[in-house]
Parts: sequence; structure tokens; C-alpha cells
Amino acid sequence: MQWIAVLVSILTFVPTLVMGQSKVTPLKKVFATELALQEDLDLIFAKTGLHTSISYSLNKTHSTSITCSQGQIHFDIKSAPEEKGATLYKALRSMGFLFPHPLKQITPSQDSILSQCGKKVSWRPTMKWRGSHLHTLHPNEWIHAFY
Repeated sequence: MQWIAVLVSILTFVPTLVMGQSKVTPLKKVFATELALQEDLDLIFAKTGLHTSISYSLNKTHSTSITCSQGQIHFDIKSAPEEKGATLYKALRSMGFLFPHPLKQITPSQDSILSQCGKKVSWRPTMKWRGSHLHTLHPNEWIHAFY
């Protein structure tokens, strides 16, 4: 089986190198929009009976300030554009929200959520480049990704 992988690699990459088309186009950077984050927050907070809003400003540090007023929780996100989502999710994690599986969410009580009002959650990414993908190596993992 290993010789098949070697043959496929050779047939795929050698013609590209020989024809001078070995230039790799860099991937386009895609950042979470405020609208996408707000829609996600609406789904996450649906069980809590609380409403949310967000604001974003460009900053070299990564922090989210959590403020509350009359059943409304506001997340003020300050980060680099590529860290908007991660900065918000760090704040959600500190509030007690857990996401152990794409179809499973653990939601803290309303009292527990409201106890986080007035807090500021700061963090620093440990890796410069991160991403995600479907792990399709094992059939039992990729089949359920589409349902």
C-alpha cells in the first residue's frame, strides 16, 4: 500500500514542478464577523432567558468585558480580527459554558451567568496559527459530522 501513496505523490507533484507551476497560493484569511458571533450567541443563550449584544474594537491585547443591564448581557470584545471568535469563546468558557461535543452544550444557571457581570476576561493565544477541519480518518467520526 505504501508504494501506491508514493506513486500518487509522484504523479501529482512532479508534473507541477516540471511545468514551473510550483507556486503555492496563500490561503485567504477568514475572520468571524460580528453578525456571525451575535447569531451564535443567540443560539447559545436561547436556554437562559437572557439577551445578548456584542461590540468589537481592534486591539493588540485580547479581552472581553462582560456588562449586564436589565436582562441584557453585553460582550465588549477587544482583539485582533483573527482572534475575535476565540476571545469571545474564552469569555463564555469563563462564565461556565461548555461545549463537549458539537451537538451538546452545557449551560450554567442564570444566577451563575449574572455573577460574571462586571468581569473582564483576558487571554493570549498560545499558537499564532490555528484552524479546524473534519477529522475524516476514522469513518465513525466523519459520518456523524453531516447529521
